[in-house]
Amino acid sequence: MKDYREIISDAMNSAAVSSPEKLRKRKMCALTEVQKCLAYYEQRCYADELLCAIARKKADFLIHAASVSSIREILKLSVPNYDVFAFDTGKYYVAEEELIGWGEASLRAPLTSAGARRFAEVFIKIYPEQGKRIFDGTP
Repeated sequence: MKDYREIISDAMNSAAVSSPEKLRKRKMCALTEVQKCLAYYEQRCYADELLCAIARKKADFLIHAASVSSIREILKLSVPNYDVFAFDTGKYYVAEEELIGWGEASLRAPLTSAGARRFAEVFIKIYPEQGKRIFDGTP
């Protein structure tokens, strides 16, 4: 399995042949920013499969981005909007990135009940077998 660095490197090679030049340069810079973010997550000991999934999804979004504003949106963290009734994800949503966000938030302060439910929901989406055992209490 490729690690996130290889995924980003492959994406940089693809971005290097894209045009126009302004967009190509911005894609290359954006991929570098994604790699730096993933390196930080790696230092924090997040699972390799999460890092690779984020790298694949963000790289794919960036390679296909048609504007600088799209690139800016892609670089934003995957933080869903919450309107008291539901969480709403955006066009460039990456569940694995949201999961890391919840993990980081939970280290800083206790999650609200809505936050804890969302954390469990995203965890189960990414790790169905383990999530059911952890959150449903099944062995």
